[in-house]
Amino acid sequence: MSTEEWVGQRGILAAAVILIILAVGFFLKVAFDRGWISPAMRCIGGVVLGATGAAIGWRLHPRYRQYGAAVIGLGFGIIYLAIWAAAGIYQLVPQGQDLTALTLVSFALAVVAFILDEEALAAAAAVGAFLAPVVMGSRGNPNTLLLYLAIVGSTLGAANVVKRWRLATLLVAAAFFGLGLVAAGSGAVPWRVCLFAAMGAAGIMVGLRERWTETRVLSFFGGWGLLAMSVRVYASPLVPVVGVLLTAPMWWHAMRTSRIWPDPRVTGESEAAWSVGESVPFYVTPILLGWAISTIAPRWFNAHLAAAPFIVGLAYLAAGYQKPRYPFALAGAAAMAFATMLQWPRHEGVFVLLGLSLVWAGLDHWLARIDGRWYAVGTLGLAIWSLARTLVDRGSGPAFVDGWAGALWFCIIVPGVLASGLWMRLPGESRTAASERKGKPPRTFTDSWVSARNHWAPMMPSILWSTSGGLLLIGVTAELNRYFGQRGWALFEVQLWSGLAISAWWAVYAGGLVLLGFRRNIKQARIAGLGVAGLAIAKVLLVDLSSLDALYRVGSIFILGTVSLLVAYLYHRRARTTGQT
Repeated sequence: MSTEEWVGQRGILAAAVILIILAVGFFLKVAFDRGWISPAMRCIGGVVLGATGAAIGWRLHPRYRQYGAAVIGLGFGIIYLAIWAAAGIYQLVPQGQDLTALTLVSFALAVVAFILDEEALAAAAAVGAFLAPVVMGSRGNPNTLLLYLAIVGSTLGAANVVKRWRLATLLVAAAFFGLGLVAAGSGAVPWRVCLFAAMGAAGIMVGLRERWTETRVLSFFGGWGLLAMSVRVYASPLVPVVGVLLTAPMWWHAMRTSRIWPDPRVTGESEAAWSVGESVPFYVTPILLGWAISTIAPRWFNAHLAAAPFIVGLAYLAAGYQKPRYPFALAGAAAMAFATMLQWPRHEGVFVLLGLSLVWAGLDHWLARIDGRWYAVGTLGLAIWSLARTLVDRGSGPAFVDGWAGALWFCIIVPGVLASGLWMRLPGESRTAASERKGKPPRTFTDSWVSARNHWAPMMPSILWSTSGGLLLIGVTAELNRYFGQRGWALFEVQLWSGLAISAWWAVYAGGLVLLGFRRNIKQARIAGLGVAGLAIAKVLLVDLSSLDALYRVGSIFILGTVSLLVAYLYHRRARTTGQT
């Protein structure tokens, strides 16, 4: 259709309908002001005129589809205005029946739209139905408004869904939740608001099934927003039930699609398309569900902060591990980590997080899965972060043996355990295979995600070993400082002995890395050892020699020189073995 045809057939037609409705409205106003016709006759005449126009449009519709539909809409618009005038201006219609009359007009238009399969008329019917309580001033009774919205919204929404009318459904959702929030904020009974919020589950389901992003977003935020408003006075036992109902569509969808977990191995290459619009609500829902559960007994859950995320985590883990449903398992693992950090905010929680890390990795071997290893790495990262976060307030316990130090040693051991084989290594994930795929540019986000996974997976054992080694170097250094600081010596003596001990530790650590690199033929270990040796040499030359007295200088230099001599010997012996000079 050309621009000229579009303007002539649709643009001019829409303008004509609007102009005629305005003309009728202005005519009625003039007639009212000048007393030409009695109020009852004016309103009856408007209804007759509108009905005549709608009938003409019905006859024209088979031959001129758009034109006939526009005339039908014009006729119903005139009827709507006439009834509004009779009820709102002249009070010819008893209170309560005015809203019913306008609603019946809108429903009649919706029926016509359904029969003729005209979405534009359905959209107009939705606008008229939801405007009725506004123009009639029925907002004073929020409970009645909620009931009205529930009946109208469910009826018109169901018809739109059957016809798969996206725009009309959007209008219904926007008006439904918009006016619902107004009613909830105007003092509606909380349990009625709670039940009203439950209807958001239907909108979420429709939005997910039809992939109507706007309907899904409106229903998701509208449903949870209304549920939050329902507990502003007191906690209703319906809140967790409605929370489960709002969660159910997300579960139903996540169990049937790979758009939330972009892995082609889940349901096949052809379906591995990821959607941020579907993923974000899914991963936000466990948080909202945990809040809904906590409203059952707010005081008890406030005293036991980990209970709600623990319950949610169990539910998601049960769904995620009953079958390989990776989004559920990921949400469950995250909930368990969050519950752990709430229950044990200090270093005690580090032990639990590290235990969970080993559990996730071990389940991969037991259940032949491929996702638990990544939960293990993520949980390990949280454990290390929690340990570092409690570094300042770790207490005055003895260095190397108190609870914080125990958590540190466990943080050093667990990455090594994972790297030794507990972290699942798949057949196709090797550095050689990753380098071969490196030249192939990703076409979609899913390709990028899979490419990133294939890139990092072969390197993860090395990263875990590096993490373990780095924590060992930093952790022992920190504990040496703490150990000498707890001796009760003068500050000068503490600095002397701690400086000497740290220099010696760095030198021994560097020598150990180089020796390990030669024994296992690991080039990265040898390079790391040389790097630490360089740091030790720099520390001795720039710090120790300027602050230690003569005896301590001799000890520091002697230890570093001995280790350096050993490292140089190892390199010379390797050169001779390989035939190099």
